[in-house]
Amino acid sequence: NPKLKWETVRKFNLGADLALFNERFNASLDIYNNKTTDMITYETINTTSGFDYIVSNSGTMKTQGIELGLNSRIINTSDMKFDLGINLSKYKNEVLGMPNNRIITQFGGATYITDEGQDANLFFGYQANGVYSTTAQANAAGLSRRLENGSLMPFAGGDVIFEDLNGDKVIDENDRKVIGNPNPDFTGSVSTSFTYKRLSISGLFNFSVGNDLYNGVRQNIEKMSGYENQSTAIQNRW
Repeated sequence: NPKLKWETVRKFNLGADLALFNERFNASLDIYNNKTTDMITYETINTTSGFDYIVSNSGTMKTQGIELGLNSRIINTSDMKFDLGINLSKYKNEVLGMPNNRIITQFGGATYITDEGQDANLFFGYQANGVYSTTAQANAAGLSRRLENGSLMPFAGGDVIFEDLNGDKVIDENDRKVIGNPNPDFTGSVSTSFTYKRLSISGLFNFSVGNDLYNGVRQNIEKMSGYENQSTAIQNRW
């Protein structure tokens, strides 16, 4: 794409810093609002061109967030010093514009959707509700899955029970929905540093809360296809 250019980001940031007790206690607060335009995306094009998509500047997204940092020197002597810090942050992104309203991508065996009005890179797929214990149970449900050639195959014992969202008794891509969000509710870290004369020890612990994870390792060691070693969990399959 000869017209491809850099993305444009407009940022607004408001910050405040506080220091008390001869700077033994420090606090900082930042609130920001970023808007990205000309965002680089994969835009689908007419397949007669010989390509599935073109890379273009056709996306828009905004991100709002807040960050809080607290740091304190708990022990402060000539021989010994002990520092403790805590950082917390929260952000919210929203896709404002996408070519063809949404983009569906795949990576590591998982499918992701980026859709207007939602967070970026949501997990997209089928809602599973167990496994058919018998073929008679599957026949009673009356569901079929659509094969690549367009034909229908009824579900049988051992197949996963997928949710028929549109009620047409066929499980296909029209029954996919958002099944997870990799964006956390908040993230943070705890840092610590201890110094005694010429000896010093420091540590850092990071964490995130509220985000969904895709277990790609489990997908590889339980899929029963390919050449990877498999987990003993597959011995408990249907």
